[in-house]
Amino acid sequence: MRGSKYDVRTLEHLAAIAEREDKNIAEIVVERERMLASGEGGEIGEEKILDFMRENWELMKRSIEKGMTGQNYGELTKSLAEKLATLQEEKNFENFEHIKTYAYAVAVGLVNASGGRIVSCPTAGSAGIVPAVAYSLLKEGFEEEKIVKSLFTAGMICLIVKSKASVSGAQHGCQAECGVARAMAAALETEVRGGKPYQVINAVGHALRESLGLPCDPIGGLVEVPCIWRNGACALAARNDALVALNGIETIPSPDEILEVMDNVGKDLSDKYKEGKIGEYGLAATTTAMKLMGELKRTSNRYLIPYKHLSAEY
Repeated sequence: MRGSKYDVRTLEHLAAIAEREDKNIAEIVVERERMLASGEGGEIGEEKILDFMRENWELMKRSIEKGMTGQNYGELTKSLAEKLATLQEEKNFENFEHIKTYAYAVAVGLVNASGGRIVSCPTAGSAGIVPAVAYSLLKEGFEEEKIVKSLFTAGMICLIVKSKASVSGAQHGCQAECGVARAMAAALETEVRGGKPYQVINAVGHALRESLGLPCDPIGGLVEVPCIWRNGACALAARNDALVALNGIETIPSPDEILEVMDNVGKDLSDKYKEGKIGEYGLAATTTAMKLMGELKRTSNRYLIPYKHLSAEY
């Protein structure tokens, strides 16, 4: 698509195209995907493109609903799953409306930790954030088809980030996983709520800026602690990012400058705080983490990344 009007290079460029065409970003991205899928000799209709995202959306919903039952968990998260089911059963969610979004994100993380099927968006470790925000909007009465279309906007944000930086925790820390997912979710909610293209990219800028420097330090290399909790926190934060952008608050510096900074931070972030050094630094190196890994080493058949500092006392 290089050279075409849909050859999107930056967040600013994406918003400018949408403004010029008098369309929202989702419409631009769907048309872009349709043209890419059609190639030189064919013609693929918009409905076929939308059907692809509808399938992903159905899987997102199923992973949330499955995770909310409390029957899915990993090596470190059984108590979390049980608590989630108890909260739902006791209807404590009614007392704190915002905790539903948090719970939906956690639910996806629990399904992932148990080996269940999820949609990586952008990664398995950050897979709960976009679905949680989208599902919350659905439960709040927003049109489902609008949510499906806005998932294309979230996907385009991811593609631009990948072209400029990374969505890998091993390369750029968790700012590139949960941070980018937060930006994708913020973009989605802003657009679902009727935000203009520049409001959408400002929501992205707010999300990326406030996620700078987040390390990747899961205990034992399992995508559970702190990953699942970070999903919940970032889902809530994404909703605030959207609210801020919808109220006309622009990012300082610009969204594209923030993305450039994110790339620089990711490159400069010590390898000690990326998953290649699991068990040596960060949360994974705490006394509690060592004790947990010692227990799992004795009782679990699941492969765990070796802890170089795991002494005999654990």
